[in-house]
Amino acid sequence: MSLININMCCEYKYTNQQTTFTFYRIKELIDNNKLNLDPIYQRSVVWSDDKMMSLIDSIIHRYYYPPIILNLINGYYNCIDGKQRITSIITFLNNKIYYSINDDKIYFKDFDEQSKELFLNTQFQVCLYTELDYHVEVEIFRRVQKGVIMTKMEIMKSHNPELICDIINKTNNYINIWKRYNISIKRDHYLNYILRILMMQYKKEKGFITLSIFEIEKFVKNYTQNIDHENQFYINLKILFDFLIEHEENLKPDNNKMLTIVEVLLLYKMILDDNIILYTDNYIYYCTNMYRKPTTYTPKLLNSAYNEMISIIFDE
Repeated sequence: MSLININMCCEYKYTNQQTTFTFYRIKELIDNNKLNLDPIYQRSVVWSDDKMMSLIDSIIHRYYYPPIILNLINGYYNCIDGKQRITSIITFLNNKIYYSINDDKIYFKDFDEQSKELFLNTQFQVCLYTELDYHVEVEIFRRVQKGVIMTKMEIMKSHNPELICDIINKTNNYINIWKRYNISIKRDHYLNYILRILMMQYKKEKGFITLSIFEIEKFVKNYTQNIDHENQFYINLKILFDFLIEHEENLKPDNNKMLTIVEVLLLYKMILDDNIILYTDNYIYYCTNMYRKPTTYTPKLLNSAYNEMISIIFDE
């Protein structure tokens, strides 16, 4: 086999510049809303305080820390990689974490002026792209994150950031409902519920289809927009949220348990069947007295539960 000239067979689609930004410049960009740490494909802040403080320790002792990746578009920067590191720096500068010396907690405000200036002039190595399309940002992010433990929801965000961003924006006013029902909003856990509901809306003729995380991921990845479905989805979602708000006192689980996905899907099925107003009292009775079961479910289990609930309703 003859030797291959890699330059002849590979097209260099994207170029980048290797540069440096001081911590001061990073902070200034953030303060002036010129650096976006939260493109929709990005993860939430997942580093613990201990991990953040470990980075601060490495920086002060001049140990290696990885570069960050930015994309410059019309004078604004998107952070493709490095959000956790940048957040750690800003958290330290805001005196919310500390540097430890002999068990003494030293905050940034405790530094003398010379030390503050030295720290602020410390530099990040930056891999800087310019005017990348959004889908290219996502592809770079996914390649960099290989080997990093990501939640299924974070993976789905990278598969279809436009869909997830639209859902987050249109349901943001209801974010506290999830917390009130003990459903975590950290790392977008609550989207597990919403995406299953969206899938039910699109395939309602199939009833309780297989709503495993694998099926949801496949649905999100292959999702194509349908305005009629989406409009009805958000109308029904508002009905769901309003119902959960109105009946919180009766529906909220005891002992700080979260409202199960089973209960939410049963409720949404009633909305799809236009039964929600007629069966409200019976649904509350059913959920609070008969169906406090684990979140494990199958289409067969859900159909059985729904039929049982309807049977109870008609017997009343």
